[in-house]
Amino acid sequence: MKKKQLILILFYISNIYFSCSPEDKEIKENNPPKNFQISSINFEGLNVTIDWNDAIDEDKDIVYYSLYVNDELISESTNSEGKLRTSYNKFYTGKIIATDKNGGTTELNFNFDSPLSKIVFYQTGSDVINAYDLIENKILWEKSGGLLPSFCIVNDRIFSGSDKIQALDIVTGEVKWSSNSLTYYDHFRDIVIQNNYAYAYSTDNELFCIDLKTKEKIWSRHFYEYEGPMGIDESQIYIANRNDYDLYALNNKTGNILWQYVSYDRPYSYIIKSNPLLVDNIIYVGDNYYFLRALDKNTGELLWQRKLDDAIYASPSIYKNMIIVASNTTIYAINKNGTIQWTWKHSDVYNFNSSPIVSNDKIYAPLTGNGDGKIICLDANSGIQLWSASCGPNPSSPVVYDKKLFFGDWNKKFYALNTSNGNTDWEITTKEYVSGSSTVVVGEGQEIYYSPVSPLKN
Repeated sequence: MKKKQLILILFYISNIYFSCSPEDKEIKENNPPKNFQISSINFEGLNVTIDWNDAIDEDKDIVYYSLYVNDELISESTNSEGKLRTSYNKFYTGKIIATDKNGGTTELNFNFDSPLSKIVFYQTGSDVINAYDLIENKILWEKSGGLLPSFCIVNDRIFSGSDKIQALDIVTGEVKWSSNSLTYYDHFRDIVIQNNYAYAYSTDNELFCIDLKTKEKIWSRHFYEYEGPMGIDESQIYIANRNDYDLYALNNKTGNILWQYVSYDRPYSYIIKSNPLLVDNIIYVGDNYYFLRALDKNTGELLWQRKLDDAIYASPSIYKNMIIVASNTTIYAINKNGTIQWTWKHSDVYNFNSSPIVSNDKIYAPLTGNGDGKIICLDANSGIQLWSASCGPNPSSPVVYDKKLFFGDWNKKFYALNTSNGNTDWEITTKEYVSGSSTVVVGEGQEIYYSPVSPLKN
Protein backbone atom coordinates (compact mmCIF):
# COMPACT_ATOMS: atom_id res chain seq x y z
CA MET A 1 0.00 0.00 0.00
CA LYS A 2 2.81 2.38 0.95
CA LYS A 3 4.54 1.56 -2.30
CA LYS A 4 1.45 2.54 -4.27
CA GLN A 5 1.18 5.88 -2.40
CA LEU A 6 4.80 6.73 -3.18
CA ILE A 7 4.31 5.97 -6.86
CA LEU A 8 1.22 8.23 -6.89
CA ILE A 9 3.13 11.13 -5.33
CA LEU A 10 5.96 10.83 -7.83
CA PHE A 11 3.40 10.77 -10.64
CA TYR A 12 1.86 14.10 -9.51
CA ILE A 13 5.25 15.78 -9.11
CA SER A 14 6.30 14.70 -12.58
CA ASN A 15 3.04 16.01 -14.05
CA ILE A 16 3.53 19.41 -12.42
CA TYR A 17 7.15 19.64 -13.55
CA PHE A 18 6.52 18.71 -17.18
CA SER A 19 3.36 20.83 -17.44
CA CYS A 20 5.32 24.08 -16.66
CA SER A 21 6.72 25.98 -19.64
CA PRO A 22 10.32 27.29 -19.67
CA GLU A 23 9.00 30.86 -19.45
CA ASP A 24 7.13 30.05 -16.22
CA LYS A 25 10.29 28.72 -14.65
CA GLU A 26 12.17 32.03 -15.29
CA ILE A 27 11.93 34.93 -12.72
CA LYS A 28 10.15 37.89 -14.28
CA GLU A 29 12.40 41.01 -14.64
CA ASN A 30 11.17 44.17 -12.87
CA ASN A 31 10.86 47.36 -14.98
CA PRO A 32 11.63 50.51 -12.97
CA PRO A 33 9.45 53.64 -13.35
CA LYS A 34 10.42 55.90 -16.21
CA ASN A 35 9.47 58.85 -18.40
CA PHE A 36 8.58 61.57 -15.86
CA GLN A 37 9.57 65.23 -15.96
CA ILE A 38 8.96 68.45 -14.04
CA SER A 39 5.79 70.05 -15.38
CA SER A 40 5.80 73.30 -13.37
CA ILE A 41 7.41 75.17 -10.47
CA ASN A 42 5.07 77.86 -9.17
CA PHE A 43 5.55 80.38 -6.37
CA GLU A 44 3.03 82.09 -4.14
CA GLY A 45 5.22 84.42 -2.13
CA LEU A 46 7.97 82.16 -0.81
CA ASN A 47 5.81 79.03 -0.92
CA VAL A 48 6.68 76.88 -3.93
CA THR A 49 4.69 74.04 -5.50
CA ILE A 50 6.67 71.57 -7.63
CA ASP A 51 4.60 69.44 -10.03
CA TRP A 52 5.71 66.55 -12.19
CA ASN A 53 3.89 64.11 -14.45
CA ASP A 54 3.25 60.55 -13.24
CA ALA A 55 6.03 58.10 -13.96
CA ILE A 56 5.22 55.23 -16.32
CA ASP A 57 5.58 51.77 -14.76
CA GLU A 58 5.24 48.99 -17.31
CA ASP A 59 4.53 46.46 -14.55
CA LYS A 60 1.57 48.56 -13.39
CA ASP A 61 3.13 48.90 -9.96
CA ILE A 62 2.24 51.72 -7.61
CA VAL A 63 5.00 54.36 -7.71
CA TYR A 64 6.19 56.28 -4.64
CA TYR A 65 7.98 59.63 -4.97
CA SER A 66 10.67 60.99 -2.64
CA LEU A 67 11.25 64.72 -3.10
CA TYR A 68 14.58 66.19 -1.96
CA VAL A 69 15.56 69.86 -2.11
CA ASN A 70 19.13 70.85 -1.21
CA ASP A 71 19.61 67.23 -0.04
CA GLU A 72 16.79 67.52 2.49
CA LEU A 73 13.86 65.11 2.28
CA ILE A 74 10.73 67.19 1.74
CA SER A 75 8.04 64.57 1.14
CA GLU A 76 7.35 60.87 0.41
CA SER A 77 4.07 60.19 -1.35
CA THR A 78 2.31 58.63 -4.32
CA ASN A 79 1.26 62.16 -5.34
CA SER A 80 3.22 63.81 -8.14
CA GLU A 81 3.45 67.13 -6.28
CA GLY A 82 5.55 68.62 -3.50
CA LYS A 83 5.41 71.86 -1.53
CA LEU A 84 7.91 73.75 0.60
CA ARG A 85 8.80 77.23 1.81
CA THR A 86 11.91 78.87 0.43
CA SER A 87 14.01 81.94 1.21
CA TYR A 88 14.57 84.96 -1.02
CA ASN A 89 17.46 85.22 -3.48
CA LYS A 90 18.54 81.58 -3.29
CA PHE A 91 19.48 78.86 -5.80
CA TYR A 92 18.00 75.44 -5.06
CA THR A 93 18.87 71.98 -6.35
CA GLY A 94 16.38 69.14 -6.20
CA LYS A 95 15.80 65.51 -7.08
CA ILE A 96 12.81 63.20 -7.22
CA ILE A 97 13.30 59.46 -6.76
CA ALA A 98 10.48 57.35 -8.18
CA THR A 99 10.34 53.87 -6.59
CA ASP A 100 8.06 50.91 -7.39
CA LYS A 101 7.03 48.12 -4.98
CA ASN A 102 9.86 45.88 -6.10
CA GLY A 103 12.53 48.49 -5.40
CA GLY A 104 13.05 49.71 -8.94
CA THR A 105 14.05 53.40 -8.97
CA THR A 106 14.49 56.28 -11.38
CA GLU A 107 15.95 59.65 -10.37
CA LEU A 108 15.06 63.07 -11.81
CA ASN A 109 17.33 66.06 -11.05
CA PHE A 110 16.27 69.70 -11.36
CA ASN A 111 17.02 73.18 -10.01
CA PHE A 112 15.29 76.52 -9.59
CA ASP A 113 15.76 80.05 -8.24
CA SER A 114 13.61 81.42 -5.46
CA PRO A 115 12.00 84.87 -5.97
CA LEU A 116 14.11 88.00 -5.78
CA SER A 117 13.26 89.91 -2.64
CA LYS A 118 11.49 93.25 -3.04
CA ILE A 119 11.99 95.34 0.07
CA VAL A 120 11.22 98.97 0.87
CA PHE A 121 13.30 100.45 3.68
CA TYR A 122 12.14 103.42 5.73
CA GLN A 123 13.16 104.97 9.05
CA THR A 124 10.88 105.58 12.03
CA GLY A 125 11.48 107.56 15.20
CA SER A 126 15.01 108.81 15.64
CA ASP A 127 16.92 105.83 14.27
CA VAL A 128 14.93 102.64 13.56
CA ILE A 129 15.37 100.96 10.16
CA ASN A 130 12.24 99.16 8.97
CA ALA A 131 12.41 96.50 6.23
CA TYR A 132 9.02 95.88 4.62
CA ASP A 133 8.46 92.90 2.30
CA LEU A 134 6.58 94.06 -0.83
CA ILE A 135 5.89 90.47 -1.95
CA GLU A 136 4.30 89.05 1.19
CA ASN A 137 3.28 92.47 2.56
CA LYS A 138 4.78 92.26 6.01
CA ILE A 139 7.59 93.67 8.14
CA LEU A 140 10.71 91.53 7.78
CA TRP A 141 12.72 93.18 10.56
CA GLU A 142 13.31 96.36 12.55
CA LYS A 143 16.62 97.51 13.99
CA SER A 144 18.28 100.64 15.33
CA GLY A 145 20.33 102.14 12.52
CA GLY A 146 21.56 105.63 13.40
CA LEU A 147 20.53 109.00 11.98
CA LEU A 148 20.02 108.10 8.34
CA PRO A 149 18.25 110.66 6.13
CA SER A 150 18.83 108.12 3.35
CA PHE A 151 20.08 104.55 3.11
CA CYS A 152 23.14 103.01 1.51
CA ILE A 153 22.76 99.57 -0.10
CA VAL A 154 25.62 97.45 -1.45
CA ASN A 155 24.63 94.08 -2.92
CA ASP A 156 22.73 92.21 -0.17
CA ARG A 157 23.63 94.60 2.66
CA ILE A 158 22.25 97.82 4.11
CA PHE A 159 24.55 99.98 6.23
CA SER A 160 23.67 101.33 9.66
CA GLY A 161 25.44 103.54 12.18
CA SER A 162 23.89 102.93 15.60
CA ASP A 163 26.82 100.85 16.91
CA LYS A 164 29.93 101.51 14.85
CA ILE A 165 29.34 101.22 11.09
CA GLN A 166 27.60 97.96 10.35
CA ALA A 167 26.43 96.08 7.28
CA LEU A 168 23.13 94.26 7.81
CA ASP A 169 21.65 91.50 5.70
CA ILE A 170 18.79 93.12 3.77
CA VAL A 171 16.44 90.13 4.28
CA THR A 172 17.18 89.21 7.90
CA GLY A 173 18.77 92.29 9.49
CA GLU A 174 21.62 90.11 10.73
CA VAL A 175 24.96 91.90 11.17
CA LYS A 176 27.31 90.70 8.41
CA TRP A 177 30.15 93.21 8.87
CA SER A 178 31.17 95.83 11.40
CA SER A 179 33.90 98.46 11.50
CA ASN A 180 36.32 98.80 14.37
CA SER A 181 35.51 101.32 17.07
CA LEU A 182 36.10 104.83 15.77
CA THR A 183 34.79 107.27 18.39
CA TYR A 184 33.69 107.23 22.02
CA TYR A 185 29.99 106.91 21.13
CA ASP A 186 30.40 105.14 17.79
CA HIS A 187 27.15 106.56 16.40
CA PHE A 188 27.15 107.57 12.73
CA ARG A 189 24.90 109.11 10.09
CA ASP A 190 24.88 109.73 6.34
CA ILE A 191 26.78 106.57 5.39
CA VAL A 192 27.98 106.20 1.80
CA ILE A 193 29.98 103.32 0.29
CA GLN A 194 32.24 103.95 -2.68
CA ASN A 195 35.00 101.72 -4.10
CA ASN A 196 35.51 99.58 -0.98
CA TYR A 197 35.52 102.59 1.34
CA ALA A 198 32.84 103.74 3.76
CA TYR A 199 32.28 107.45 4.37
CA ALA A 200 30.23 108.46 7.39
CA TYR A 201 29.68 111.36 9.78
CA SER A 202 29.92 110.89 13.52
CA THR A 203 27.38 112.66 15.72
CA ASP A 204 29.98 115.33 16.53
CA ASN A 205 30.43 116.28 12.84
CA GLU A 206 33.61 114.37 12.04
CA LEU A 207 33.73 112.79 8.59
CA PHE A 208 35.42 109.37 8.53
CA CYS A 209 36.80 107.27 5.70
CA ILE A 210 37.02 103.56 6.59
CA ASP A 211 38.60 100.72 4.63
CA LEU A 212 35.98 97.98 4.30
CA LYS A 213 38.62 95.24 4.23
CA THR A 214 40.71 96.26 7.24
CA LYS A 215 37.81 98.01 9.09
CA GLU A 216 40.28 100.74 10.03
CA LYS A 217 40.12 104.50 9.63
CA ILE A 218 41.95 105.84 6.56
CA TRP A 219 41.37 109.51 7.37
CA SER A 220 38.98 111.85 9.14
CA ARG A 221 38.16 115.55 9.02
CA HIS A 222 36.10 117.62 11.42
CA PHE A 223 33.52 120.18 10.32
CA TYR A 224 31.98 122.84 12.54
CA GLU A 225 28.33 122.21 11.77
CA TYR A 226 27.28 119.73 9.11
CA GLU A 227 23.79 120.23 7.65
CA GLY A 228 23.10 118.75 4.22
CA PRO A 229 23.82 115.19 3.05
CA MET A 230 27.12 114.80 1.23
CA GLY A 231 27.54 114.36 -2.51
CA ILE A 232 30.03 111.90 -3.97
CA ASP A 233 31.49 110.79 -7.29
CA GLU A 234 34.39 108.56 -8.29
CA SER A 235 37.10 110.87 -6.94
CA GLN A 236 35.57 113.61 -4.78
CA ILE A 237 33.25 114.20 -1.82
CA TYR A 238 31.21 117.39 -1.64
CA ILE A 239 30.39 118.73 1.81
CA ALA A 240 27.98 121.53 2.71
CA ASN A 241 28.34 122.96 6.22
CA ARG A 242 28.58 126.08 8.39
CA ASN A 243 32.32 126.43 8.57
CA ASP A 244 33.95 129.49 7.05
CA TYR A 245 32.99 128.12 3.65
CA ASP A 246 29.67 126.90 2.25
CA LEU A 247 30.86 124.02 0.13
CA TYR A 248 33.98 121.85 0.16
CA ALA A 249 35.34 119.33 -2.32
CA LEU A 250 37.57 116.66 -0.76
CA ASN A 251 39.75 114.03 -2.34
CA ASN A 252 37.92 110.88 -1.30
CA LYS A 253 41.15 108.86 -0.84
CA THR A 254 43.10 111.34 1.26
CA GLY A 255 40.52 113.75 2.71
CA ASN A 256 42.54 116.68 1.41
CA ILE A 257 40.60 119.80 0.43
CA LEU A 258 40.59 120.30 -3.34
CA TRP A 259 38.57 123.50 -3.38
CA GLN A 260 36.16 125.49 -1.24
CA TYR A 261 33.42 127.94 -2.09
CA VAL A 262 31.88 130.74 -0.05
CA SER A 263 28.99 132.91 -1.18
CA TYR A 264 29.28 136.70 -1.24
CA ASP A 265 28.10 138.59 1.88
CA ARG A 266 27.30 135.33 3.63
CA PRO A 267 25.28 135.69 6.88
CA TYR A 268 25.98 133.50 9.90
CA SER A 269 22.58 131.79 9.59
CA TYR A 270 23.40 130.68 6.05
CA ILE A 271 23.00 126.93 5.61
CA ILE A 272 22.85 124.36 2.84
CA LYS A 273 20.51 121.54 3.83
CA SER A 274 19.90 120.01 0.42
CA ASN A 275 21.91 117.16 -1.06
CA PRO A 276 24.12 118.39 -3.95
CA LEU A 277 23.09 117.25 -7.42
CA LEU A 278 25.93 116.14 -9.72
CA VAL A 279 25.29 116.28 -13.47
CA ASP A 280 28.23 115.87 -15.84
CA ASN A 281 30.89 118.26 -14.48
CA ILE A 282 28.49 120.57 -12.65
CA ILE A 283 27.27 120.53 -9.06
CA TYR A 284 23.91 122.14 -8.23
CA VAL A 285 23.06 123.15 -4.69
CA GLY A 286 20.39 125.27 -2.98
CA ASP A 287 20.51 127.31 0.25
CA ASN A 288 18.22 128.95 2.78
CA TYR A 289 18.92 132.39 1.30
CA TYR A 290 16.92 131.53 -1.82
CA PHE A 291 19.79 130.75 -4.21
CA LEU A 292 20.25 127.81 -6.53
CA ARG A 293 23.87 127.72 -7.64
CA ALA A 294 25.75 125.85 -10.36
CA LEU A 295 29.46 125.29 -9.79
CA ASP A 296 32.22 123.56 -11.72
CA LYS A 297 32.69 120.37 -9.68
CA ASN A 298 36.43 120.21 -10.47
CA THR A 299 37.36 123.79 -9.57
CA GLY A 300 34.50 125.19 -7.44
CA GLU A 301 34.06 128.09 -9.88
CA LEU A 302 30.57 129.62 -9.74
CA LEU A 303 29.02 129.22 -13.20
CA TRP A 304 25.67 130.85 -12.46
CA GLN A 305 23.18 131.44 -9.67
CA ARG A 306 19.45 132.01 -9.64
CA LYS A 307 17.58 133.60 -6.76
CA LEU A 308 14.22 131.95 -6.15
CA ASP A 309 11.23 133.16 -4.14
CA ASP A 310 12.00 131.41 -0.84
CA ALA A 311 14.46 129.22 1.05
CA ILE A 312 15.58 125.95 -0.55
CA TYR A 313 15.70 122.93 1.77
CA ALA A 314 14.71 120.27 -0.76
CA SER A 315 17.35 118.49 -2.85
CA PRO A 316 17.33 119.19 -6.62
CA SER A 317 16.78 116.51 -9.27
CA ILE A 318 17.51 116.28 -13.00
CA TYR A 319 14.91 115.83 -15.73
CA LYS A 320 16.10 115.90 -19.33
CA ASN A 321 17.98 119.23 -19.54
CA MET A 322 16.18 120.81 -16.59
CA ILE A 323 16.96 121.06 -12.89
CA ILE A 324 13.83 120.42 -10.83
CA VAL A 325 14.07 122.18 -7.49
CA ALA A 326 11.56 123.26 -4.83
CA SER A 327 11.74 126.33 -2.65
CA ASN A 328 9.52 126.48 0.41
CA THR A 329 6.62 127.61 -1.74
CA THR A 330 7.32 126.88 -5.42
CA ILE A 331 8.58 124.15 -7.71
CA TYR A 332 10.89 125.33 -10.48
CA ALA A 333 12.08 123.77 -13.72
CA ILE A 334 15.32 125.55 -14.55
CA ASN A 335 17.40 124.98 -17.67
CA LYS A 336 21.07 124.10 -17.26
CA ASN A 337 21.98 127.66 -18.20
CA GLY A 338 19.95 129.05 -15.27
CA THR A 339 16.83 130.23 -17.13
CA ILE A 340 13.46 129.32 -15.65
CA GLN A 341 11.36 127.06 -17.86
CA TRP A 342 8.22 126.92 -15.70
CA THR A 343 7.05 127.25 -12.09
CA TRP A 344 4.26 125.79 -9.97
CA LYS A 345 3.23 127.55 -6.76
CA HIS A 346 0.83 126.14 -4.18
CA SER A 347 -2.04 128.39 -3.21
CA ASP A 348 -2.48 127.52 0.47
CA VAL A 349 -0.36 127.29 3.59
CA TYR A 350 1.98 124.41 2.72
CA ASN A 351 5.76 124.09 2.46
CA PHE A 352 8.11 121.93 0.41
CA ASN A 353 10.32 120.77 3.27
CA SER A 354 10.97 117.36 1.70
CA SER A 355 12.44 116.71 -1.72
CA PRO A 356 10.40 116.00 -4.87
CA ILE A 357 11.27 113.03 -7.05
CA VAL A 358 11.07 112.81 -10.85
CA SER A 359 10.03 109.56 -12.53
CA ASN A 360 8.51 108.71 -15.91
CA ASP A 361 7.88 112.33 -16.93
CA LYS A 362 6.16 113.15 -13.64
CA ILE A 363 7.18 115.06 -10.51
CA TYR A 364 5.94 113.82 -7.13
CA ALA A 365 6.32 116.48 -4.46
CA PRO A 366 5.53 116.22 -0.72
CA LEU A 367 3.94 119.24 1.01
CA THR A 368 3.47 119.79 4.71
CA GLY A 369 0.94 122.12 6.31
CA ASN A 370 -0.40 122.90 9.76
CA GLY A 371 -1.27 119.41 11.00
CA ASP A 372 -1.62 117.73 7.63
CA GLY A 373 0.19 117.14 4.38
CA LYS A 374 -0.27 116.08 0.78
CA ILE A 375 1.50 114.77 -2.28
CA ILE A 376 1.10 116.55 -5.59
CA CYS A 377 1.88 115.14 -9.02
CA LEU A 378 2.96 117.47 -11.84
CA ASP A 379 3.70 116.94 -15.50
CA ALA A 380 7.49 117.34 -15.65
CA ASN A 381 7.43 118.97 -19.09
CA SER A 382 4.81 121.62 -18.39
CA GLY A 383 4.35 121.89 -14.62
CA ILE A 384 0.62 121.20 -14.92
CA GLN A 385 -0.85 119.52 -11.84
CA LEU A 386 -2.19 116.01 -12.54
CA TRP A 387 -3.43 114.95 -9.11
CA SER A 388 -3.16 115.53 -5.37
CA ALA A 389 -3.41 113.09 -2.45
CA SER A 390 -3.87 113.86 1.25
CA CYS A 391 -1.66 112.49 4.04
CA GLY A 392 -0.38 113.42 7.48
CA PRO A 393 2.10 116.23 8.25
CA ASN A 394 5.76 116.13 7.19
CA PRO A 395 5.57 113.53 4.42
CA SER A 396 9.00 112.10 3.70
CA SER A 397 10.85 112.32 0.40
CA PRO A 398 9.26 109.59 -1.72
CA VAL A 399 10.66 106.85 -3.91
CA VAL A 400 9.00 105.35 -7.01
CA TYR A 401 8.96 101.65 -7.84
CA ASP A 402 6.59 99.41 -9.82
CA LYS A 403 4.14 102.25 -10.49
CA LYS A 404 3.86 102.99 -6.78
CA LEU A 405 4.97 105.96 -4.72
CA PHE A 406 6.34 105.03 -1.28
CA PHE A 407 6.58 107.53 1.60
CA GLY A 408 5.59 108.03 5.23
CA ASP A 409 4.44 110.86 7.50
CA TRP A 410 4.35 112.00 11.13
CA ASN A 411 0.92 110.45 11.65
CA LYS A 412 2.66 107.05 11.91
CA LYS A 413 1.57 106.01 8.44
CA PHE A 414 3.51 104.52 5.55
CA TYR A 415 1.86 104.60 2.10
CA ALA A 416 1.96 103.09 -1.36
CA LEU A 417 0.12 105.35 -3.82
CA ASN A 418 -0.78 104.53 -7.39
CA THR A 419 1.43 106.85 -9.46
CA SER A 420 -1.16 107.28 -12.21
CA ASN A 421 -3.95 108.74 -10.06
CA GLY A 422 -2.76 109.13 -6.46
CA ASN A 423 -5.12 106.50 -5.08
CA THR A 424 -3.89 104.58 -2.05
CA ASP A 425 -2.89 101.03 -2.98
CA TRP A 426 -2.20 100.27 0.67
CA GLU A 427 -1.09 101.90 3.89
CA ILE A 428 0.25 100.58 7.18
CA THR A 429 0.45 102.01 10.67
CA THR A 430 4.01 102.35 11.96
CA LYS A 431 5.17 102.24 15.59
CA GLU A 432 6.66 105.73 15.41
CA TYR A 433 6.56 108.67 13.01
CA VAL A 434 8.33 108.15 9.68
CA SER A 435 11.45 110.28 9.89
CA GLY A 436 13.47 109.60 6.75
CA SER A 437 13.25 108.89 3.05
CA SER A 438 12.65 105.44 1.57
CA THR A 439 14.72 103.11 -0.59
CA VAL A 440 13.53 100.09 -2.58
CA VAL A 441 15.88 97.16 -3.20
CA VAL A 442 15.19 94.25 -5.57
CA GLY A 443 17.17 91.07 -5.00
CA GLU A 444 20.73 91.42 -3.79
CA GLY A 445 21.08 94.92 -5.15
CA GLN A 446 20.16 94.04 -8.74
CA GLU A 447 17.87 97.08 -8.68
CA ILE A 448 18.07 99.95 -6.18
CA TYR A 449 15.69 102.91 -6.15
CA TYR A 450 16.93 105.85 -4.09
CA SER A 451 15.09 108.97 -2.98
CA PRO A 452 16.28 112.40 -4.18
CA VAL A 453 18.05 113.11 -0.87
CA SER A 454 20.47 110.20 -1.32
CA PRO A 455 24.08 110.92 -2.35
CA LEU A 456 23.79 107.75 -4.44
CA LYS A 457 20.99 109.14 -6.61
CA ASN A 458 23.62 110.71 -8.90
